[in-house]
Amino acid sequence: MPVLKLHKVDPASCPGPDVFRQHDTFKLRWFTPAAEVPLCGHATLASAATLFTASGNPAPTLHFETLSGTLSVTRKQDGQRELLQMSLPSSAAADPLPAQLQPPASCTPAAAAAAAGKVDPADADGCSRTAFSQLFAEKAKGAWLSSVVRHVGYVSALKYLLVVLQPDLQLGRQGLQALQPDIEQLQAAAAPDHLGGIIVSTLASQGEAGGYDFHSRFFAPWLGVEEDPVTGSAHAVLGPYYAALLRKQQLCARQCSARGGDVWMDLAAQPGRVVVSGEAVIQQTWDAEY
Repeated sequence: MPVLKLHKVDPASCPGPDVFRQHDTFKLRWFTPAAEVPLCGHATLASAATLFTASGNPAPTLHFETLSGTLSVTRKQDGQRELLQMSLPSSAAADPLPAQLQPPASCTPAAAAAAAGKVDPADADGCSRTAFSQLFAEKAKGAWLSSVVRHVGYVSALKYLLVVLQPDLQLGRQGLQALQPDIEQLQAAAAPDHLGGIIVSTLASQGEAGGYDFHSRFFAPWLGVEEDPVTGSAHAVLGPYYAALLRKQQLCARQCSARGGDVWMDLAAQPGRVVVSGEAVIQQTWDAEY
């Protein structure tokens, strides 16, 4: 979630002058500009990085009591870099789609095929923007679901829609970065009661540099976030999907926002969990008085 998110971190025990340095368990809540959210890996990682570095907390692992249970973040040295490993609940996108997100009955195979000829997600002249923003629109939905989208999944607890693009398109990182959805139309297509964010993902192209397994982007205008730079909670959804698809438990991915970030996932380390690893850089600090 975005850097502007408000973080509220309270020690689980009695406060004191060195409370953020002396304790290893904290309460954590996440707020976007529009709502409180049940899970936010990015903000959890940022909170841990702040406690480890700015507060000088010496604990090897920090624990956060949240709406999604206890989340733990551990420091791990990987060569010359320090990674933060975060344990998130595995969130398979296997829940039924709400009726409001179902394809309309009028999207027959023939109509979908006809509309598909007008949809090219790799087209940089604006067609991709129109097609993506109308993912829920009457005419475009069938075209996307039949010709461009390989898989659609839903996580009811997070209200996340997972949209996996067809691998035959060979979009890769460059193609995914070129998508330019119309955020206003996208937001108007569904109510926040049913949708909190859309994860758009594709396999890495053959021969692509970086050793990535897949790429993704995350859009959440319903939460006041047009596009999130790097989204830990989205990888708790993406991890189980690609682990099953690729038949591997360790994955490497790139979130292709303007800022972007690399994410490593381990689905074998803890049953029912996705251990997400990444780097954290503190860009700005300030003091607040209450």
